[in-house]
Amino acid sequence: MTESAVSQPDYAWDRDSLDPTSVRIALPTDAIAEVESSRSRLAGLDNADAPEALKHFPRLAAALDSIRDTYIENAPGFCIIDGSSTAFLTMVERRALYLLCIEAFGRTLSQNAAGDHIVEVFDRGQPFSAGGRYHQTNASGVLHSDSPQWPVVPDYVALLCVRTAMQGGESKFISAYCVLERLGQEHPDLVDELGQPFLFDKRGDFAAGEAPVTPAPIVSTINGRLHFRYLRSYIDSGHRLSDVPLTGRQTAALDALDEVLRREELVVSLRMEPGDLQVLNNHFVLHDRWPFVDYDEPERRRLMLRAWLQRR
Repeated sequence: MTESAVSQPDYAWDRDSLDPTSVRIALPTDAIAEVESSRSRLAGLDNADAPEALKHFPRLAAALDSIRDTYIENAPGFCIIDGSSTAFLTMVERRALYLLCIEAFGRTLSQNAAGDHIVEVFDRGQPFSAGGRYHQTNASGVLHSDSPQWPVVPDYVALLCVRTAMQGGESKFISAYCVLERLGQEHPDLVDELGQPFLFDKRGDFAAGEAPVTPAPIVSTINGRLHFRYLRSYIDSGHRLSDVPLTGRQTAALDALDEVLRREELVVSLRMEPGDLQVLNNHFVLHDRWPFVDYDEPERRRLMLRAWLQRR
């Protein structure tokens, strides 16, 4: 880890320095007009069709390239593309538009043993205490990066809002640059510990003959860019599974990191509305959501579509 990789003020935003309205952006009018005039191409579109279909939406593709380069690859590292301008689309067509958007941002990755590239995120009624996964509950989790247990983690996470909850469920974002800046100020003796390998539990998602854990640092620098992977529970279980106890310094570094991640003054919260598309850089923006209360009717309950992407 180099000093320059974690000393970029524009990237170290917090709730006071980042205006939430600055990261809610609209697609340009020419891209919207292109989508409206080519609605017929959205009919029946699936993930496999997206690469070819995107060729017929050059203005949309150009707009998304600009959004990626401006907001996702650089500070602040995330944005919400406002879906109100595509309200003329049916939800089926919005899902198809989502597939075009994520195709423009990168290549979709499998998210589970079943090979699903698009995963529905909704409350399945099974709490954490009964073995429910985070994306299958209505609970708030912890600020984290997605899939930190993979040897190569996804570059981007793209979430389409299909339906909102009756109450709550707002997205939470925190800058890894800001977190490391605070740690460096308050625990300078522990920061380098995060650059040493930890064991991340693969959660049973590995082939025969492979190790059940991935050894990787929480903080690293790749091509001069910060790469931050973190989900404390995966580290704790990875070390238990491997029968390799965390050292005292490792535990102290993780505890200090968790304490900073719990500081609400560092967190930016945004509410998504139906049709909104949230995209974040999974290497230096950690995310979570606030807990939510859902509707009783299944057809009205909160629903998001999630994709993990690898940049092209």
